[in-house]
Amino acid sequence: MTNRFAAVLVAASVVATPAGAGTSKRAKAEMIWPGMILQVPSVRQSEETIRRFAQCIANEHLEGVKAFLAVPANSPDVRKIGAELATNSATDCSPNLYMTIYAPTLRAALIEVLYNRDFRGVASPPLHLGSDGGMIDPAKCIVSKAAVIADQLVATAPASKAQKTAFMLLRSAADSCGVALPTDQRKLQWLRFQIAEALYRQRSITSTFVTVK
Repeated sequence: MTNRFAAVLVAASVVATPAGAGTSKRAKAEMIWPGMILQVPSVRQSEETIRRFAQCIANEHLEGVKAFLAVPANSPDVRKIGAELATNSATDCSPNLYMTIYAPTLRAALIEVLYNRDFRGVASPPLHLGSDGGMIDPAKCIVSKAAVIADQLVATAPASKAQKTAFMLLRSAADSCGVALPTDQRKLQWLRFQIAEALYRQRSITSTFVTVK
């Protein structure tokens, strides 16, 4: 790979800087691939960049995506396999920039991208997801009480006014599940990812798919 053509995957965490960490614009994390950290001016641009990267990987490296998503979410292998997937996808999917992304964030973005692909008219048989390890139980509760609104949420542009409206409509379901909607935008985006995964798992069980030969 050339100096400019690299994707960077860093140590496992969530979209936002982990709680208690510093607020430096340059994330303090161990880099698997040395390079520049992409500086983005807004949460929305950051989230859109992550999703474009995930969309490309889902299109160009589906077998690698299948292997990655089959790993249990709480497995230590998530970081290793996610790093390999991101690095192997860099030339195809991140040719003009250096990007920093956490392994669980890549996993979550891929699931959201695949949800919007597999359950919005394309009707592709869903991929097998490894165990969530109980990590998305609050999101599962929200989806069980307001699946239609949750689906509308995942269809919105990230960090948009439409997303804000959808979260407002989900507040009652969240309250009944004992979930306080975050005020921090990056934590809110992480909850959105968890809701997307809960939807994917629910729809994978309840939807009927026909393979066309």
